[in-house]
Formats: sequence, C-alpha cells, structure tokens
Amino acid sequence: PALSDKVIHLPSDLIPIRTTLAMIGKFGISISFAVIYNYTAELYPTVIRSVAVGVGSMSARIAGVIAPFAIMIGDLWSPLPLLIFGVMSLVAGGLALLLPDTTGKPLMQTIEEAEQLGKKTPDPEDGKLDGVVPNISY
Repeated sequence: PALSDKVIHLPSDLIPIRTTLAMIGKFGISISFAVIYNYTAELYPTVIRSVAVGVGSMSARIAGVIAPFAIMIGDLWSPLPLLIFGVMSLVAGGLALLLPDTTGKPLMQTIEEAEQLGKKTPDPEDGKLDGVVPNISY
C-alpha cells in the first residue's frame, strides 16, 4: 500500500476527501504551532521566558524529526500510527485545559508571580475569589 493509505484510511477513489482531510490536519498543526509560541510566552515569567520558549521550540523540532518515522510502526499494525498521534493529541489537549487562564493579565516578571498564577485569592473589594494575584506592582 501507498504511504497515504497508511496515514488516511479511506478508499483510494475518494481523493478529494483525502486531500481535504490532509489540509484540515495541516491547518490544525499550523494553528497549534502559533498558539503554542504565544501561550508559552505568556505562561512563563520574564526571567525564564526565552529559555522556556527555546525548550518548547527544541522539543517541537525533535518531535518533527521523529514523527515521519512513526509511519513505519504501521507495518506492525496499520492503525497504530493514527492511534499514537490521536491519543497524544487528546492527552496534550486535556493537559492544556489544566493550564491557568492568562486573558487580560499582565505578563509575569518573576518566578514568584508565576507560582501565584491561577491561584484563587479573595478580591479585597468584595471578598469573592477572582484569581487575581494581590500586591504585585508592575
């Protein structure tokens, strides 16, 4: 079988559908790449931001080099590469849901501020929990 048969399990005569699915996958990968860079820069404080973005970039590049070889695992069981990529994507997406929301918050400057990100603290005005870190001057 052709390499494309190992990646997309559809009959060979459905070329437009296969192409559309491949382009949707490529679109998703491109979007996630941009989002990861932006979110990584927001998630880490200034003192380690460049190192964190560099480690994330290096990890993505290593995975990009290894990923084409995952198709060879399909020789053992043809759906295995799809299963590996699908499960890894779902696990990564699920873990991303555990990350704190950074919308409308200033970029952190210190590691102490990063440790407080996402922790619920009472609002001094109304006592409600709002997730804003108190006593931080920028």
